[in-house]
Formats: sequence, structure tokens, C-alpha cells
Amino acid sequence: MRLPPDVVSEFELKVRKVVDGVLVGKFKSRSFGGSPEFAEYRPYNPGDDVRRIDWKVYARSRRLFLKIFFHESEIPLLIIYDDTGSMAYQGKHLTASKFAGALAYMAYRGNNAVSFFSLRGRYLPFGRGYDQVLRIYAQTLNEPSGSTDFKRSIVEALHFTRKRLLVAIVSDLAFPLDVLNSGINLLTRHHDVVAIHILAPGEWNFRDDGKILVDMERGRRLSVPPNSARWQRERVRGWVASVRRAVIQAGGRYSLAFSDEDFPSALRRVALELF
Repeated sequence: MRLPPDVVSEFELKVRKVVDGVLVGKFKSRSFGGSPEFAEYRPYNPGDDVRRIDWKVYARSRRLFLKIFFHESEIPLLIIYDDTGSMAYQGKHLTASKFAGALAYMAYRGNNAVSFFSLRGRYLPFGRGYDQVLRIYAQTLNEPSGSTDFKRSIVEALHFTRKRLLVAIVSDLAFPLDVLNSGINLLTRHHDVVAIHILAPGEWNFRDDGKILVDMERGRRLSVPPNSARWQRERVRGWVASVRRAVIQAGGRYSLAFSDEDFPSALRRVALELF
């Protein structure tokens, strides 16, 4: 999927220049040698290097597939991206899109392969180059909607790879804590995991006393009692602390970002905390 020129220009202005300005040197490969290691098969597309076609697979299936390899020294990146309905609140998905684009671009700058999996099941195989960055960014521009089972999505994502990865979760992590714990533990069992937790200012500084709120994933309506804002703010802070603890205790790294933050400043801080 190619992005329209105006979207490419927007990416280069809002993401690429930010990364170039504040994160020079991140995601560099440890070296450029090493023995190649098989990672996965990918369907052949016109223009791909025909030398990478696995003819044994073709003989069995009469379909063309490429063999994709990693070098042992590389840090392949899998971006797990939250495209569920709750991300539509107060621009969380816009901030998440920038972070996902920045992560993909950082991997590209470090000569590392990068892949994309959305919690609602959209997948891009591992690839390299600036076109792969743009393909991933294009995936993040879909409007968030619906809901998902976090653990089930993680199990599905793990079907697509064999090698130890750096896995970056970009999400509001709005899932039951037991489900979140199970999913994170599945990932950290074999992979290096970082979580970028995206929150909206209205979630952190809740002020909606006496209003009717709507669940953006399931459509349920919730009446907020008067004078409950302080209690709700304390509840959210306790939940965030529990999420952070769950990620760290599982062996991952955690950083919190807000949808109204200045993106260059947020990216610099998150990168320092995670990488």
C-alpha cells in the first residue's frame, strides 16, 4: 500500500524530522556481520529479488514465496499496535500513530527489519527500507474501532515469527489486568518487550462529574455520579501504577505518554526510558 504524497509529506514533517533531530543513533545494529538465520516466508511480489525465492516450496505449493533472513547481530522489531475503539478518545490514536511511525523509522535507520501487527489482526511481514516504514505508517491511519482480547491477539502475533525480537507495544493498555499480565508474560518469555502506554488528558485528570460517558469499544453508557472526579482520578492513577508494575515484573520496560504532549519532547523522554 502506497501512501498519497500529502500523507508522505506529513509523515516526513511530523515523524521523520523529529526522529532525525532527537534520536540519532537509536536502533543501530550491534554489527553488520553475522551468519544469516531464517525468519519467515513472505509471498513473492513483482520486483522482489528472484534469487530469494524458495523453489522447494514452489514445487510443493505452486506458489512463490521468499525466504526472509535475519543476521544474528540484528535487532528485528515487531510493533504491536492498538487499533481498538478506546484509542479514538482525545487523539490517543494520533499520538500512537506517530510513535509507531517513529519506531519503524528508527529501525530503518539502524538497518533492522521491522514488522507490524495490530490488536485487531492486521499484519505486515518483516521488511526493510523506507517503503516499509511508510507501509507501517499507512496501517496506523485506519480509524480505531471495536474491541479485542489482548492475550488472544498476542498469541496470534507470536505465530508470525521464530526469532527473538524487540517487541514494542503502542497502546492505552485498557484491558483487564489479569489478561494484560498473561499477554505480557507470553511476550517476555522469549522477547525483549517495551510498552508505550498512551493516555488522554481526560483520563488522567478526570473532570466529568455528573455526565454520561460512552464506552468507545462496546457502546455502553455510564452515568458518572456528582463529586466523583477525585475518586476517579485516584482510581486511574492506581490502575496505571498496576499496569506499569505488571510490565516491569514480567521483565519488560514501560513508559507513559499523553496524547496532548509535545511529540518531540515525549519521544525523547520515552526513548531515554525504554532504550
